[in-house]
Amino acid sequence: MAASRGPQLVFGANAGQYAVHRPGYPDDAVSWALGLDRPARVLDLGAGTGKLTASVLTAGHDAVAVEPDTEMLAELTTAIPGVTALTGSAEDIPLPDADVDAVLAGQVLHWVDGARAYPEIARVLRPGGVVAGLWNSDELRWIEKVSRGDTSQEEPFEWRGYFPVDLFTDEAQRSFANPQQHTIDSLMSTIATHSAYLRLDEVQRAARLSSTRAALLHVFGDSTRTFEIPARTYVIRAVKR
Repeated sequence: MAASRGPQLVFGANAGQYAVHRPGYPDDAVSWALGLDRPARVLDLGAGTGKLTASVLTAGHDAVAVEPDTEMLAELTTAIPGVTALTGSAEDIPLPDADVDAVLAGQVLHWVDGARAYPEIARVLRPGGVVAGLWNSDELRWIEKVSRGDTSQEEPFEWRGYFPVDLFTDEAQRSFANPQQHTIDSLMSTIATHSAYLRLDEVQRAARLSSTRAALLHVFGDSTRTFEIPARTYVIRAVKR
């Protein structure tokens, strides 16, 4: 049996599917994450296929995208021609000191080596610059809940103490509605891009996908039925000291 694969080795091979099926970020979440009332230079760190980069540009800011996976970066530059896109990581950001007003990281900060990444983020930020992590809620947890018949509201968002206090201050957090319309087929396509599946060998992955699809069919019955996932985007923001 093949060994499980790390996320740094699997996302790039599925970059096209990631670009098509993963959700983006609501405008109000991006606006609050930046906390700026003027055009700014923004680093999208771990930019992936550019979903957050596109939101930054739409909001009227200048964006630079940094991503370690060259296949993901190729999807980004195809989707957003002309954007500044560089190969790099949170632990080794290819920008000069005090270069950006804000650093945004979508679905990224739980992967980084914080002891190396946060000093790097602070280094490239200008004095008083903003750092924010954004995460979209996990479709797998929603499936687990509805499979149990659980229709309760989502648990409170409490991730305080995320950023190191010697580097950042004024930490705050909010969540924003980011509902997603799906059929069983479209949701399965999204789920197939999650690292929990991509890191499995082919036999394990097929078995888990089949089990997940069966759970959805048990709840919804009709594979063509459209339903809404009451997804949210969670944001944690802080300011460079």
